Amino acid sequence: MFKTILALIGSIIFSLWLLKYTSPNLRIEGYSGMIWECLVPSEDTEYAPGYSHKRFLWIKEGMTEKEVISILGEPLVRWQPKEGYVGFQYTNSPSSTHYRLRQVYLSEGIVKEVIGYFYLD
Repeated sequence: MFKTILALIGSIIFSLWLLKYTSPNLRIEGYSGMIWECLVPSEDTEYAPGYSHKRFLWIKEGMTEKEVISILGEPLVRWQPKEGYVGFQYTNSPSSTHYRLRQVYLSEGIVKEVIGYFYLD
């Protein structure tokens, strides 16, 4: 009995680990995003032209603004989230509800933060 339970737990852990490396959304949002996606009846995400989850994963701190735009294209919105920073928003919710938030913060033309999660409204 104990061996069966241990094997079951091992299988579940392996399946979750494997899923994380095959699902771009899971790699961006983590397991909380996957859980919210199951619990929330619908999400309303508008993506910037040229955006893809796989390419979003390519964006790393230290990249230049030019590199980000060459990978993801132009953002839907540019804004100043805080002093000395420019924010690129690659997703939006046209109906102001739950959506997959994707943002890149730059300072002096260099990526300082990459943000992606399932936004609940």
